[in-house]
Amino acid sequence: MNGYTKTKVALSILMIVSLVLVYIFLLDYHSDDKDINTDIVKGQITFKLYDEFDVIIIDDVLDYYDNDSLYTILQRNYQVVCANQFYQRDETCSYRFINGYVILEIESVVSNWYQTVLTLYINGVRANYGVSLVDFKDGDLVEFKRTIYDE
Repeated sequence: MNGYTKTKVALSILMIVSLVLVYIFLLDYHSDDKDINTDIVKGQITFKLYDEFDVIIIDDVLDYYDNDSLYTILQRNYQVVCANQFYQRDETCSYRFINGYVILEIESVVSNWYQTVLTLYINGVRANYGVSLVDFKDGDLVEFKRTIYDE
């Protein structure tokens, strides 16, 4: 192996290791759903849950605290069922995907992930991220609607 090839291999390995570390630290930092300080209320969100007929099942105002994610707010206030690594029901929410939790059920509104999903909206706009990564602020309207998978 000549010097040029050794340099390319070394740089490739360094880049791969760097990308993996950045990926792990950024996702892990931004989506930590466990370390919640619940001393002082940071703000409130309005939470609405709709069934498949657009009937409001839940219409609440919920407090949130420093480092709260939407997942921790939901888990603290409602009966939530997550997906496991095979997208099957996991009432303990013990499996966390690389981008956070996948919610299959909130209270009586149930999805199966294959035909129906719980679609998340923030202030009337469909969210680009899930319950562990979505950004929200004081006064936001957070809605979940049970929808057909293709919608």
